[in-house]
Amino acid sequence: MNVLATRGAERGPLAVRRPSRTGTNRIYRQVDLEELSLHQLALITALFPLSHSSLRRRQSDGTSLFGAQRATIIEQHILPRRPTAMSCPSIRFCILAPRGFHHGLAAVLLGVVSHWLGGAAWAEDWAQFRGPQGTGIGTGILPTTWSNQENLAWRTELPGAGASSPIVKGDKVFLTAYSGYGLDFENPGDRADLRLHVLCLSLSDGKILWKHTLDPAEAEQEITQRVADHGYASPTPCADDRNVYASFGPSGVVALTHDGELLWRRSVGSKTAGFGAAASPIEFEDLVIVNASIEDGALYGIEKSSGEVRWRVEDVKRAWTTPTIVNLPDGSAELVINQHGAILGLSPRTGEQLWSCTGIPDYVVPVIVVDGDQLYCSGGRANKTVRVRAGGRGDVTASHLSWDVARGANVTSPLLLNDHLYWSHDKAIALCLRAEDGKEIYRERMPTRGRVYASIVTDREKLFLTTRDEGVVVLEASPKFRELAVNRLGEEDELFNATPAIAGGRLLLRSDRAIYCVFDGRIGALSHPAGPKH
Repeated sequence: MNVLATRGAERGPLAVRRPSRTGTNRIYRQVDLEELSLHQLALITALFPLSHSSLRRRQSDGTSLFGAQRATIIEQHILPRRPTAMSCPSIRFCILAPRGFHHGLAAVLLGVVSHWLGGAAWAEDWAQFRGPQGTGIGTGILPTTWSNQENLAWRTELPGAGASSPIVKGDKVFLTAYSGYGLDFENPGDRADLRLHVLCLSLSDGKILWKHTLDPAEAEQEITQRVADHGYASPTPCADDRNVYASFGPSGVVALTHDGELLWRRSVGSKTAGFGAAASPIEFEDLVIVNASIEDGALYGIEKSSGEVRWRVEDVKRAWTTPTIVNLPDGSAELVINQHGAILGLSPRTGEQLWSCTGIPDYVVPVIVVDGDQLYCSGGRANKTVRVRAGGRGDVTASHLSWDVARGANVTSPLLLNDHLYWSHDKAIALCLRAEDGKEIYRERMPTRGRVYASIVTDREKLFLTTRDEGVVVLEASPKFRELAVNRLGEEDELFNATPAIAGGRLLLRSDRAIYCVFDGRIGALSHPAGPKH
């Protein structure tokens, strides 16, 4: 039996093809090269023959590629010079098993090899709203079907409601909730009993490890039907290797250690509007960046260590959107915020404005999707999407705006996969546009008459579209519309507002009363060996 690695796998993370013309069964594991360290790459090429042309060629002097020379070739020819979450190449490990060899055993052996090479190679944290760089794209293989009896690893009743998404850092799950008031619009209770919570759970079994409870600010608005739709815990937290950072809108931003110790609490304004808070914090280097457009009309850069404000940008208009960090080809980084009427590029370290582009003439909720230096910005009640190139200076509308179309969504964020944009539209529509020019490819109804608030996510093979009341629609990740399944969890009256998280081969779904972990141990454990502890 041989194990080898090939570049540019056209198949998914785990695929079985049998038999081949050579009389062998092939079982593949795809790995994004950007997720591997140079040491891991060097180890792989030392252990397994690579079919990438740059590695198969011999040196000009006829010698083979060894040691430092091999590492240099890896760095120069395999690693992308301008890596992005969407464009990095990939390799796949392949076990060549003799005909008749049980392919399940071969897959297990491949999992052992994968784990030995360092499971972190394809186990990735989902440490902010919509995961790495806010793309909505997870690694690993998720099941196509599940229910209360099938492919459900655990369910944990939560001590409160909320619309925030779970995040994952190492073996811990973090999310926020609220309790004591506003859980039932008809009988909301006493406003003085409202409490806010940051929760930590075990990824492996769903056990609640700790709960930190906060008193709300006086500025928190009274319950209304619009507020009741989402509640008082809508922004999704973010985490780094040491701490977790959570925003509660007018009740401020808090930092806690992974063990639940409160480090600081910072107010970012006291204004309220409509559905309440929504923008989620992100972390960048030694800063937590918070869009407080609704609470204060401003964008904040807050020091992680102290909670002190390093910079504050004013005049951020009608934006419920989570900010986005863009890593440019020249190695620099930009902070981009999509607001009413304009898309702004800023320095994430100082808040200095670098460029602006005419944007959407309405309030903005969806997150910007990044592909290299290309930004896909959507929003507005008329549903508009524009593509603009980052990295400019001044007003770049004439020079950097590629296209704009009257398609998109008002609330939910899209994802970009294989040159196509996909939405779980808030009007219960599955939508696909071609990224090159914004042309609509398909537009299909979802099986609900209600609004949809959760954004679409993917494992690169399947698209997961979460409805509030009719389950999760699973589509083939293809510009050709193909429904694979509709899966329900929980009770009939349970509502799912939160965008799911993907981590360790697990799909985490949060309702207004519980969090669920969907997991198929036959494939999930292989696709995501346990990552390092944090």
